Amino acid sequence: RKKLEKDELYTFSLILCDNEIDRDFECFSKESLAKLKELFIGKTGISDHSMRSKDQAARIFYCYTETDETKKTSTGESYTALKARAYALKNESSKSLIDEIDGGIKKEVSIGCAVNEIVCSICGKDMKTHSCQHIKGRKYKGKLCYGILYNNECIGVDDVVGVNCVNLRRFSTCDVSNAFNSVSVIVLKNYKGLFARTDSL
Repeated sequence: RKKLEKDELYTFSLILCDNEIDRDFECFSKESLAKLKELFIGKTGISDHSMRSKDQAARIFYCYTETDETKKTSTGESYTALKARAYALKNESSKSLIDEIDGGIKKEVSIGCAVNEIVCSICGKDMKTHSCQHIKGRKYKGKLCYGILYNNECIGVDDVVGVNCVNLRRFSTCDVSNAFNSVSVIVLKNYKGLFARTDSL
C-alpha cells in the first residue's frame, strides 16, 4: 500500500447513530454506542446499498461518542451520538460523490449491526423472547413502550445515501441465528448522517 498524501484525500464528518427513539420505537443504549465506536473503525462506506467492490466509496478511520448535556432525548436522557470521520480518495470516480456531499445532496448514512438484546422499556425483559408481552409504540399507564438495543456483536458496511430520514430512522429485524450463531437479530438502521464539512487530517 502506498502512503497517501494529504491532498489525495477527501475527509468528512458524519453521525452514525444516537440514543434517540426512532420511528420503529427502538434506540441504542449508551453502552451500545460505546461498543459500536470500536466496531466501526476501518469499515467501508458503499454507495446505494451496492455490495459490488467497485461501489466502495469511503472508509471510516476515527469514531467517538459525544454527549450534549444541554440537549435531551424524548426519554429525558442527555443526547449522545456516535460520530465518525471518514476518507475517500480524490479521483475521477469519487468526484460526483464528493460534489454531492459538499452540495448537501448526499447527507444520510445507513448502518447495519447485530444485537443480542432488545430490552423493553416497560418491564426490562428481552423483547425477542416470549417473556415480554408489551408492544412497541403503545403506552402502558402513560409510559411509552420502546426497545433498547444492547450487546452489539458485529456490524456491516455503512452506506452513503440521499434519502431524507430526519427523525425517521428505519429499523428492520430478522432472525439471523444461523449466520451469527448466538446472535439472533440483525438491525438495519437508516440514519441522517451529517456531512457537515470537509475536515483536515
